[in-house]
Amino acid sequence: ITIYVDAEGRAYLENQELPLNELFTRLKAMIGGDRERLVMIKAERSVILNKAVQIMDVAKAAGAGRLVLATEKAY
Repeated sequence: ITIYVDAEGRAYLENQELPLNELFTRLKAMIGGDRERLVMIKAERSVILNKAVQIMDVAKAAGAGRLVLATEKAY
């Protein structure tokens, strides 16, 4: 499962922008009871860390047992 966070801090799941409460509901349904399901949060480098952590917290609350935060590499 991949969540994309744009520069403005908006979260997208399956190319659809979602408010955090709806993101929680969709993630919970996608994760089901599979605590090993990997959730990757891909964020633009300009995203404020607080926003990325907030989205990670939503994923954990939805049942994600494995989380990865990925950003673009700076050159």
